[in-house]
Amino acid sequence: MSQPTLPPTTVDVEHLDQAAVALEDIARFIEANCLVGMRSISDDLGSPTNVHDDSASYTFTNRATYFGGFQAAFQVQQRNDSAYRAVQQTMKDLVQRLYASADATRTIAQNYRTVEERNRAMAADIERALSNYQLTPPRAV
Repeated sequence: MSQPTLPPTTVDVEHLDQAAVALEDIARFIEANCLVGMRSISDDLGSPTNVHDDSASYTFTNRATYFGGFQAAFQVQQRNDSAYRAVQQTMKDLVQRLYASADATRTIAQNYRTVEERNRAMAADIERALSNYQLTPPRAV
């Protein structure tokens, strides 16, 4: 029973270059539309908390919430603010990972280019070495 053979693989380095650009485009879209949009949501609602201020520690301002000024309302507001911050942090992490993926994709593309250049040079060296080699054996005398 023979081993199955895999077809030879080919890599289109231009597609890798395009993928890196696409990853960066997605990251910029999330930064420009989603993260900025989250801030505007909080600002438009007139947030009673400082949930949108990453530099400040979490506190309620004006001791009131969208849900009222009683204890259970503060708990609901805190859960909502925690969800807001979790989504915001997830998007920031996603943006960082997209940029890192774009850089890694560029590195892969460059590695393929380097390997292909070495292979071409090696093939040229072999061709030069064999160009003076006679393929027919000399006649026996």
